[in-house]
Amino acid sequence: MTKTMNKTVPEVKGQIFFIQALRAIAAGIVLLWHFKPTVTDEFELSLLNLFFANGFAGVDIFFVISGFIMVYSTDSLQGGKLSAVVFLAKRFTPIWPLYAFGTILYVLFLLTLDWLTIEELKRAALSLLFYPVLPHPTLDVGWTLNLEIFFYLLFSLCLLTNRFRWTIIFFYIVIFFLIKSNTIDYLEIASKAPVFSLYIQQAPHPCVLEFFLGAIIGKLFLLNISIPKHLGLSLTAILVSFSIWQYLSGFAGRPGIFGFGLGAIALVLGLAIAEKSGAGWKPNSILMWLGNISFSIYITHTVIGLSITRVLNNYGMSSYTNNIGYIIFLIFIILVFSFLTYELIEKRLSAKLSNILTNTIISRSSKKASSPKHCV
Repeated sequence: MTKTMNKTVPEVKGQIFFIQALRAIAAGIVLLWHFKPTVTDEFELSLLNLFFANGFAGVDIFFVISGFIMVYSTDSLQGGKLSAVVFLAKRFTPIWPLYAFGTILYVLFLLTLDWLTIEELKRAALSLLFYPVLPHPTLDVGWTLNLEIFFYLLFSLCLLTNRFRWTIIFFYIVIFFLIKSNTIDYLEIASKAPVFSLYIQQAPHPCVLEFFLGAIIGKLFLLNISIPKHLGLSLTAILVSFSIWQYLSGFAGRPGIFGFGLGAIALVLGLAIAEKSGAGWKPNSILMWLGNISFSIYITHTVIGLSITRVLNNYGMSSYTNNIGYIIFLIFIILVFSFLTYELIEKRLSAKLSNILTNTIISRSSKKASSPKHCV
């Protein structure tokens, strides 16, 4: 690959230990939060509520991490049209195949319930285009992927403009807060564009800003600055303890920058500071492995849990599928299934599609650049 091509393809960097660990934790608390309502025993439910009553905060952690990784992996990229297109290709291909697989599984699940309708099929088709279907996509977690893709589009615009990328991020953040703090009815403005209105209406979503603040943390992390170890540990302790306090107490308990996004940003920033000061978290191999398969866990856990529970309930075991023991049983099945989808879809299919699409884009760009220009 030529030097020019290298500057248009995101650099493959080593894993950041604390990021992988946070991915595992975020996937775990979302999974347990989704399964918690099935528990009927009051004592068991109180135990789950102690740690997972605010489990949807895991989504906010995912968003901040995503913004961090986007900057970490693209900071050295040469901006421009080719970089922006390659970036989108490399971000789309790891997500869509697994998301499509999870959506198809859920459609099949609805089919077994005789709940599958033409409207639901239309919803599934639109969901696979990352169209923000109301009230929600076919696969329950799809709304977060809609925001993820929306952020990628915005971030590709930053790459397209090259040296103005941080200016765009700055103005987006400023405009976001101006819209949120004034009486401007952004949704009414967006509704004037019927076809793309729902896409546009995601712009002021309180979770979108989490991506950009995660990107800023990523940029600070890459700066060539040193932080004294004792200072780093002190700042990390304050930030992480704030995150734990918010998570366990549940204040500002809603998704987005005005809710659990505060704790998510504090958590990622705190661990980034610890890493910079030489006191970084070195999680064990199990947590790293869970971080690797976290996206598969996130996509497949609800449909697998619902399917297995339905089968068991049909065989007269409904009185045994409402306790913590059953959730533990489900978790191990989901881990095995997620490992398989990670190996077969994420590592093989998605990686192959990414290489094919990226190479095609670069090849066509090179041919276009080298073709002679005819004078008229």
